[in-house]
Amino acid sequence: MRSDFAAFILTHGRADRVLTHRSLRRQGYTGRIVIVCDDEDPTLEDYRARFDEVVVFDKRAVAQRIDEGDNFNDRRAIIYARNACFDIARDLGLRYFMQLDDDYTGFSHKRTPGDTYGDWRVRDLDGVFAAMLEFFEATPRLRSLAMAQGGDYIGAGVSGNWKRVLRKCMNSFLCAVDRPFQFVGRINEDVNTYTTLGSRGELFLMTMHVGLQQLTTQSNPGGMTELYLSSEAVKASPEGQAWPARATPSPPTHAPSLPDASLRARTCEGPARGTSPSAPARIGAGSSMRCARCERSSFSPTCCA
Repeated sequence: MRSDFAAFILTHGRADRVLTHRSLRRQGYTGRIVIVCDDEDPTLEDYRARFDEVVVFDKRAVAQRIDEGDNFNDRRAIIYARNACFDIARDLGLRYFMQLDDDYTGFSHKRTPGDTYGDWRVRDLDGVFAAMLEFFEATPRLRSLAMAQGGDYIGAGVSGNWKRVLRKCMNSFLCAVDRPFQFVGRINEDVNTYTTLGSRGELFLMTMHVGLQQLTTQSNPGGMTELYLSSEAVKASPEGQAWPARATPSPPTHAPSLPDASLRARTCEGPARGTSPSAPARIGAGSSMRCARCERSSFSPTCCA
C-alpha cells in the first residue's frame, strides 16, 4: 500500500472492540492504520496498550473552531475527531487518509466480474483503496469519496444503482490534506456536511461497487451510543440506520365549556341530539359558538337537531 495513505479509525471508549482494525487486516489491507482518540477518553491507556499507533487530539480545542450546530456543550460525538483528522494527517506526513468508524465487521464487493449484482467478501483491500485513490486523484473537484452502506443496496439489484457513483457521502470518508473541508453539526455530521456543502456546488460521492458492513446503530457501548440513547432525537431502525424520532400524537380532546355566563346563555337550550324537538334549538345566527349540550360548533341557526 502506498506510503502517503493511511486508514484512520475514529474511536472512543472501545479499546477492546475496535472491530474495524481486525476487518482491515483480515481482508487484505497491509498499509498504515492510525487509531484516532480524543483527550477526554478515560480508556486511552487501553488503546495504547493494544495498538501500535494511537494519536490523541485536543477535543476542546477542536470544538472551539467548528460549527457544532447547537449549544448543548455535549462532546460525546465523532464530529471532533472527523475535523481533527486533516491536521493529524498533515502532521504525520500523509497526503490521503480514509476515515473509518470502529465497528465495521467486513467489506464486500457488489459488482461481479460478469457485470452483475452480487455480494462477496473483499480479499484485497489494498486493491480497493488503490482504485478509490486513483478515482479520487483523477477528479480534482472531488472533496471526499465514501463506500456504500447496507441500506444503500435496498432495491439496488432492480434499480441498477449498484453500477453507479452517487452524490452521497456517509460514514467512511476518503480525504486529502490539500482538499480540506469542515464537518458540521454535532449529530448526523456526515449527512449535514455532504448535503450542506453539496448544495453549494462541492462534490461528495459514494461508490456502490464496494460496501461496508457494521454493527446495528446503538448496539455497541461506547462511541456515540450513550449520546444517542440519552437523547430522543434519534431512534434506531431494524436496519441499523438512525432516523428522527416520530412524535406520538395526543388523543383529541373536546373544547372546554365556555366559562362566561353571558356567552353560555347564547348557546342551545333545546333537547339532546337524536330526538325530534318540537322547536329546534337555536344559537345566534351566523355565530361560531359551541353548543353547551352537544359541544358541537355550528354556523347555522339550529343545533342539536
